[in-house]
Amino acid sequence: MFVPEISILASFLLVSFLVNITPGADMMFVVAQSLANGPKCGRFAALGIASGSVLHGGLAVVGISAVVAASPKMLAVLTYAGAAYLAWLGIRALRESGRTTSAEGQPRLTPTGAFCRGIVTNLLNPKVILFYLTFLPQFIQPAVGKEWKQVLFFALTFNFLGTLVLLAIAGCAGWLTSQLEGRQRWIDLMPKASGVIFIALAINLLRQA
Repeated sequence: MFVPEISILASFLLVSFLVNITPGADMMFVVAQSLANGPKCGRFAALGIASGSVLHGGLAVVGISAVVAASPKMLAVLTYAGAAYLAWLGIRALRESGRTTSAEGQPRLTPTGAFCRGIVTNLLNPKVILFYLTFLPQFIQPAVGKEWKQVLFFALTFNFLGTLVLLAIAGCAGWLTSQLEGRQRWIDLMPKASGVIFIALAINLLRQA
């Protein structure tokens, strides 16, 4: 099992923590799901994002991420697909605002649905691929051991820290939601706020393409 030097590991943990607490698409997605559908959906959205990040880490290990990153056309397709998906989520949230249940009386979005959306959102984010390719190599030491083991170790460690942060964010958003119980005006506003967040994320993704 690969174990990095203490100094390398400490530096990696510090930088990873700072990166993970910086507001970004994943964090905003979890906040939006928590506000619109409750803290449980927020937690499952965080776990979905974590699963997508693990898949990205696996792709980085086998080198597929490098192939995608080296192709401007593939990155462009991924960017537009991700933006379209986020825009669709935003429009759907705006259309469903004011409805807490579906026509069948079931919740608007189940935790499983939030989990799946989290996976798709993360997988369609080209910034995640570029991050793995620019961030992780700084901590790889070829002389220490096999590079793929090091990439896997750092990817899983980074993902673990990120998951803890996102779960904490979901908890905070859930607490805010609980404080607004009984205030129908604010409750009705939450799905609209999540829709605006999704659309803003889509626009931001296109701007950075």
